[in-house]
Amino acid sequence: MILEPLYLYCERTGPGLLGEPVNFLASFAFVLVARSIWRMAEASGLLRLMAGLTFLLCPGGLYLHSLPSAAALAANLVPILALILVYFYGLNRHVVGLAPAMAVVCALLILPFAAVSLPLIGLVRGAASSAAYLALPILLLGYSAALRPEMPATARGCWSRR
Repeated sequence: MILEPLYLYCERTGPGLLGEPVNFLASFAFVLVARSIWRMAEASGLLRLMAGLTFLLCPGGLYLHSLPSAAALAANLVPILALILVYFYGLNRHVVGLAPAMAVVCALLILPFAAVSLPLIGLVRGAASSAAYLALPILLLGYSAALRPEMPATARGCWSRR
């Protein structure tokens, strides 16, 4: 059952290894992104961890978009969730300035936020299939609004590189 094919994901055009050619090929981009993060990391253990998790998005994506199954979905989603939690831990710890334990707690609050927001986002026409991803920009918008009075440049940085 866990290896039974799923055919309701992304742009699947049919069965087989190349049933989702765009997503399959796009998965290789995560290797380049991971390499870029690794180079920026220097001695930062947190950024190195994020680089490693970003690298894991490639095999997870390749597995899901070539042989879709519950196991492949888990192999894809676990590194995504881990990367999101590590990112928000870093944001809470190093940008907001929370103590390590509080940064962990606040990062974990993403889970109930997602549980509440996903059904609401799913009500938006055409957003249901991307609801899990759309919760993140909404959360970043909240962080940006909260950071704006004290750190306007950082708040803008949530949305651009300028």
